[in-house]
Amino acid sequence: MEAGRRLVDLSKAKINSLENRLSGTFRPIAPRGEFVRGLGHRIQRFSPATIVDRSASLKLLLLVIAGVVSFGLLVLVGVRALASLFEKKRLSRA
Repeated sequence: MEAGRRLVDLSKAKINSLENRLSGTFRPIAPRGEFVRGLGHRIQRFSPATIVDRSASLKLLLLVIAGVVSFGLLVLVGVRALASLFEKKRLSRA
């Protein structure tokens, strides 16, 4: 128990020492006003309404793609069924 406590105290001392050294190294800086304004405009451009609109248009696009693929499969199955019927009809005549 005592060894664990000593280890925790040493770890805290190392962390405090490292924190003291880094506090002098990293100094706060003030961003340029031009950067802040540009960032503000970019953030405002992506409002929740814009995101919802994009999501709705993506859903519509996926729905259209699914419809086209479904229609294509339906046509393919129909053509295959007709070909099968004509093949049976031809074989029964022979």
